[in-house]
Amino acid sequence: MRAVWEHPATSWKDRKRLLSTVLEEAVLTADRERRKLHVLLRWRGGWIDERELPLRPPPRGVRTEPETVDWICRLAEFHADPASAEEFNRRGLKTARGLVFTAHRVAALRATHGIPAAGRKPVEGTAAVAVSEAAGELGTSVSSLYRWIEQGLVPAERAGPEGPLRVRLDEGLRARFCDTVPDGDVSAADARRKLGVSRQTLWSRVLAGSLSALHVVRGANKGLYVRWDESGQPLLTGLQEAAQD
Repeated sequence: MRAVWEHPATSWKDRKRLLSTVLEEAVLTADRERRKLHVLLRWRGGWIDERELPLRPPPRGVRTEPETVDWICRLAEFHADPASAEEFNRRGLKTARGLVFTAHRVAALRATHGIPAAGRKPVEGTAAVAVSEAAGELGTSVSSLYRWIEQGLVPAERAGPEGPLRVRLDEGLRARFCDTVPDGDVSAADARRKLGVSRQTLWSRVLAGSLSALHVVRGANKGLYVRWDESGQPLLTGLQEAAQD
């Protein structure tokens, strides 16, 4: 068995299966006063193995730097979480545990510090309508529109903390939804290949405003498309940062 266990071709998944065939029960008992962990292994066939291991101390609490929290407040006013994460990583900021930022980690920090997400503030000028009504006007499904709202591609607001989401159908939003692919536009997949970036990076640039994009809502070509000029370059819309260096 040892030869099979230590063989380079044996994966950890195989080792788990092998262990389950010979191990009947494992009992772990923590003695926090002595900082010891008592391990009892009952193998098939009746053999019992007991041993004590040092108990690791609990991890120390970590706190996000005030500078990072301040940046979250400032960026969240204008940008969705993916764009904020990209900006943090561009500036070399890390989480309290020394990790790079992702949209999920930005959202978790916002929740911890009570920072509202972008796109939940009232927009002046046009009456807000229910998401279902907005989906019908824009020619897309309700589920797709909710997904774009959560991703920050479509701004929405609430009448109160528990109120339903509502969308303001201004001309700028309507212009981002169409039935056919405009001449020169490329699909999101093609844009990623041309730019040599990941899906998250592409979406972050769209959210931040550095790439102009629209949604095709009908036919076989449904999806996100990026404006591309005649010289083979993405059509930039002038990225505005939330704060200046």
